[in-house]
Amino acid sequence: MLDIFSEKINHLLIPGKKVALAVSGGADSICMTLLFSQINLFDITVLIVDHKLREESTDEAIKVKNYIAEKFRVSVQILSWDRTYKVESNIQSKARDCRYELLKQYCKENKIEYLCTAHNQNDQAETVLMNIMRGSGIDGLVGIKEHSMVDGINLLRPILHFDRDQILKYLKDNQIQWIEDPSNHNEKYERVKIRKFINSISDSNFVNAGTFISRLNLLSENALCSYNFIKKYVDQKIKEFCKFFPIDVIAVDADKLFIEDKEIILRILRELMRTCSSNKYCVRKINLLNLYKLFITSYKNKEFFDITLGGCMIWFNCNNQDKNILTIAKEKSSKSKNDAIKCQFIKKNEAAKIQTMIINRTSEIIDQNTYDQILDMIKLIPKFHKILYGLSYHCDYFDGKIKCFYPSLGMAIILV
Repeated sequence: MLDIFSEKINHLLIPGKKVALAVSGGADSICMTLLFSQINLFDITVLIVDHKLREESTDEAIKVKNYIAEKFRVSVQILSWDRTYKVESNIQSKARDCRYELLKQYCKENKIEYLCTAHNQNDQAETVLMNIMRGSGIDGLVGIKEHSMVDGINLLRPILHFDRDQILKYLKDNQIQWIEDPSNHNEKYERVKIRKFINSISDSNFVNAGTFISRLNLLSENALCSYNFIKKYVDQKIKEFCKFFPIDVIAVDADKLFIEDKEIILRILRELMRTCSSNKYCVRKINLLNLYKLFITSYKNKEFFDITLGGCMIWFNCNNQDKNILTIAKEKSSKSKNDAIKCQFIKKNEAAKIQTMIINRTSEIIDQNTYDQILDMIKLIPKFHKILYGLSYHCDYFDGKIKCFYPSLGMAIILV
């Protein structure tokens, strides 16, 4: 097991790098810690998250910390989920989100580039099966990725290709202790139900629990190949016919988008919305399909549409400089208390009065390249006033005209 781990880790990490290990005290994470300590090539920090969901959790975290520090001679830190409310619903999901936030924050503050978690083949099988039961597509079949980037941090799963039986055997062979989390046996959690279902499969003509786990992992590997191919194609198409502007605005050449396959259009729209809105989660599939239908219908009939979805303003215009443009812009709130103190916000009816715009650069806050991009955006995107709506501005008057200073644009616009 150590030889396989060493070979795997050489492909994922550069020796001498600072690495954080997310450790719960369970068999999987303790085994990962053991393997890292045995190859001894990295500056290791073990991070234990105390979710404080059980009365004994803090004592357990301290016990795990002391055991790891003594046994493996590595730095250990406990990160606590401090909150003023009781978690009563979606407990595992909320705990997972909190755990990753605490881990990422520690890594950023301590300039650690790599964060490792101890997911294994059994976790992968459970995840893939749960996603199948939810009706997932290829992305869900991929399950847990061995390597991904999360907020600038490399998230690695270095023991993803080992199953739980291998892990337990390796710990026993090395006389290493671990702690069993009682929540791993609580059937109020969906993952526990799925785990027990997989383990109950036996005496079948073509599969048992171990084979089923292996085949679900094989399904994940095959899905990843398809996913990578599609993603590469989608990324290339986004580069070809999407323009990204400052203040979270994207202009899409609708003529080129329209001729793509439905699956590609859906993926492009989803990716652009996620990029523009900075939302962690994707828009729901049913809403994405409705947007697709609206775009296809509007394009065919040469009709304008205007909606908000997933934290974005989205609208379509026909025949602008011989182009059909789909615009996606981050939806900006005009109710920010901090901005309201020092700025006004343009109103929809006020913005709609814009007929001619005289643009002046007003500060050196932005560079010439950014300024030129904004001018290009104004020329390219029809109904540009939709972007102005929600942006903070300072207002002044001269010669009977309104002059709006937009700090985020670095320019002034005279409304004629």
